[in-house]
Amino acid sequence: MTDDADIRATIRELAAVTDAELVAEVLAAAAAVHSAVEVWQAAPAWREDGIGQRIRHTVAQTRAALELLEDRPGRDDVAAAVDAVRPLLSAWWPTSPEPHAPAVVVAVEQLRAAAMHRAPAVRQARELAAGYDRHQDR
Repeated sequence: MTDDADIRATIRELAAVTDAELVAEVLAAAAAVHSAVEVWQAAPAWREDGIGQRIRHTVAQTRAALELLEDRPGRDDVAAAVDAVRPLLSAWWPTSPEPHAPAVVVAVEQLRAAAMHRAPAVRQARELAAGYDRHQDR
């Protein structure tokens, strides 16, 4: 069984992840989604129907938001990075048997893991680690 010291060490390790590292993870995952969509759009299976147009619009919207993020100070703002990729996170992605759709879905799930799971986990670990520190000071 894991003892309390191991749990605290794991939490402190997660708490040590910097905002810049989190932003880099979110941006890299978003770039992977964009790349997967580009490959799919270049494939013969791509259809420029309503879904295709919505996907094209979602990717363009996210790219524009990420460009704005690059131009502003405080590039290590995790909330701003997550807000910039929110269209990708909330969009419906087809899981059809088309050959490129699964790669897009996997890339989107990796983005969700970075933006919606890892970033909040780091924030929570920081709060827990701060609580440990306050408790030790007593």
